Amino acid sequence: MELDYVRGLKGGKILSKYKLGSEVSKLTVENTIYRNRRQREVERYRAHVLEFLMRDDNSRCNPGKQDKLKINGETRQTRILTDYLKNLHLKFLSENPEVKLSLASFCRLRPAHIKLTKFISRSCCLCTKHQTFALCTQALRKCGIDVPLNPEKCIEDAANIEKNERKHQPMLHMGNGREFR
Repeated sequence: MELDYVRGLKGGKILSKYKLGSEVSKLTVENTIYRNRRQREVERYRAHVLEFLMRDDNSRCNPGKQDKLKINGETRQTRILTDYLKNLHLKFLSENPEVKLSLASFCRLRPAHIKLTKFISRSCCLCTKHQTFALCTQALRKCGIDVPLNPEKCIEDAANIEKNERKHQPMLHMGNGREFR
C-alpha cells in the first residue's frame, strides 16, 4: 500500500516541482535492491581492475623513498598511470569481454595510491643537468617558442632535426676523391 502511494507520488507534480524524484526513488525498496545488487557486481571486479592497473604496462612505480601513501594504516608505494583512465577502461574491456563495467565504476575502483596521468611529469631525474635543462625549456616556452615541456622529448626532437638536416645537406665532391657536407 505504501509503495503504491510512493509510486503515485513519484509521477506527481509536487515531486517534480521540488525535484525530489531521485530522493523518493532512493527510499523505495526496489531501487535499493537493484543498487545493492549492482554494487556487489562492481565489487566483484575490484580485484581484476586492481590487478590490471598494477601491471607495468598500465602504470609505473614511483622510485622515490617519499613516494608512498598511507591508507588505513597500510603504507603503499605510489604508482602513476601511463595512460588516461578512459583509454585504460577501453583496454580493460577489450582484454575482458565478459565484464560489463562502466567508465564511472572503473574510475571508482581505482585505488588512492595509483595516481592519475597528470602526475607523470613529476617523476623525473632531479640531477643538476636535467633540472638546468628543464629550466631552460621553461624559459623558452615563456618566450613563446614552442618546445615540449618534457626535456627528454625536447632532446629527441633536436636529435631528429639534426639527423634530417645532415641527411638533406648537399655533398661537395673534391677532385681528390674526398666528399664533404
